[in-house]
Amino acid sequence: MTTLRAETAADRLARALLVLATGGAILAFGVWLTGGGLIEIAGLSIRLRRVDRLALVVLAGVAGLILLGAERRRRALAWLWDVLERRAAAIAVVTALVAAAVAWTYRTDAAGGSDSFCYLNQAELIASGRVWDAQPLAAIATWPDPIATVVPAGHVPAPGGAAAIVPMCPAGYPLMLAAARLVGGRPAMFVVVPMATAVMVWLTFLLARRAGGGRVGAIAALWLATSAAFLHQSFQPMSDIPAAMFWAAALWLASSSDAARAHPAFAPEALRRGRPIIAGVMTGAALLVRPNLAPLAVVIAALLASEAWRRGGSIVPVLVRYGAGALPGLGAILVLQRLAYGGALSTGYGNLGGLFAAAQVMPNLSRYSGWLAETWPPAIALVLVAPVLAPPAARRVAWWLLIFAAATLLVYLPYLVFEGWWFLRFLLPAYPALFTLLAIVATRAVMALPPLGRGAATAAVAGAGAALLLSLSIDHGVFRARDFEQRFRDTGAYLAATLPPDAVVFAHDLGGAVRFYTGRPTLQWKALDPAWLDRAIATMRARALPVFLTFEIAEEEMFRQRFGALNEYGRLDWPPRADINHLVRIYDAADRDRAARGEAVETKTIRTR
Repeated sequence: MTTLRAETAADRLARALLVLATGGAILAFGVWLTGGGLIEIAGLSIRLRRVDRLALVVLAGVAGLILLGAERRRRALAWLWDVLERRAAAIAVVTALVAAAVAWTYRTDAAGGSDSFCYLNQAELIASGRVWDAQPLAAIATWPDPIATVVPAGHVPAPGGAAAIVPMCPAGYPLMLAAARLVGGRPAMFVVVPMATAVMVWLTFLLARRAGGGRVGAIAALWLATSAAFLHQSFQPMSDIPAAMFWAAALWLASSSDAARAHPAFAPEALRRGRPIIAGVMTGAALLVRPNLAPLAVVIAALLASEAWRRGGSIVPVLVRYGAGALPGLGAILVLQRLAYGGALSTGYGNLGGLFAAAQVMPNLSRYSGWLAETWPPAIALVLVAPVLAPPAARRVAWWLLIFAAATLLVYLPYLVFEGWWFLRFLLPAYPALFTLLAIVATRAVMALPPLGRGAATAAVAGAGAALLLSLSIDHGVFRARDFEQRFRDTGAYLAATLPPDAVVFAHDLGGAVRFYTGRPTLQWKALDPAWLDRAIATMRARALPVFLTFEIAEEEMFRQRFGALNEYGRLDWPPRADINHLVRIYDAADRDRAARGEAVETKTIRTR
């Protein structure tokens, strides 16, 4: 008994040393790639800078394994290969939870850009039982085209000439935000994306496990969680990750493989019977979030039909169940569009023909391929041959994953041309499929090694891939998104604390932030006739409405050029009321009169960085 206990303890020590050496090597590679630094996750700070210290950890682990002897090394290596399969779900759970914690830690919490303000404002309207946002200021306006001047970014005028605006974005994601707001108030809206982040990582694991087993699932989930576009959007209160999450669920429910059929735990019988209708529900939810991805529903339907045909069943009942599941989502789209835009087939984006054009295909192909090359390892090209390299049990589902990813790209090739790499966010629905295909290729390469080397090689490939993806994410400034968006929060916080209750604010890029954080109406000065600035301010001051002007630094000169020649206020020739980080300036129109009388106007300097 003593010998057995000693041998078991030695085996456990060998396993611990193997994990220590492998983990240390992966961390050392990651620190070498990224330069290391301070990692902050949910209040926990970890400092990683010294490659040499990590190298000592690796050497200590290797030395210990050598001293324990060849037999125990052999058993430890065999154990690692086995445990990566048996504990793959646990690895994926940890990955999903860490991804959610990172998303929560680095979230922007900002209603700044047109998209984020659109979603957040629409959620608050829905939570209060409205789809239109009334604009009393337009009703008292004396200047031309008053409705245009009260429409902030991400919104359109309400139909029928009403003095109201309507968010232009689809309502699916705002419905999720509205539910969160009703439960936990405004802060709860910013929890939705971190939660969706964790769910999407888990669904990627389920999809990849179905295609190639637990090791493939764990690798795909890890690589997704460290990719630049995914990380960037996990910090933003936007719809990209929720939309991709629903598509990942639909794709997982619709797919199966010979591996899944051989392992009922991967696809329980009850789930197989009900999956067409549940896949339809997920598809309907995905379309409610982002209707322009309707072609992907055709791919899911084709996949379900092919599965039914392969099993020798009838295709029609499967498609009927799929359609029935999607119908509530499709009906909700039509009803909400009718309420918001005056017609079931109307959208906030106007004529869709102006958004899609054949001339945009090649520019977009060049951009998307370039951005993928920038933010993915060079091995991304291997996804194209993954179905050929995949083992027979995964080959069929691998082809469908490639088709789904290609369909996602094809939807966006004729769409508007954008310039920033972060517009890879449009392709996020394809990411679970792409990382699954890449993980299949990686595990097939590992299988070419001798059996005893496969476990350590799998861990090394998974860790090295994650380190490289994380390095590319850092290089693209992903973790600086919160700081970049901080000006919206800072401006909103200052104005919310200082503005009179009846104030009116002239703004442009900051218009959404002013409205969201203060609840005060804004006038979009870029939409105001250049000859009408002084008269518009006079109209509001005659009604005892305090007038403020808020600018990002770069906007001030544009404002002067637009209004300065014809308007006294257009010259901005008096001191601002506040300067926030030398990025935002806030002017009180009444201060111009004080300055003209020789009174001192103090500028409050605010530094939050």
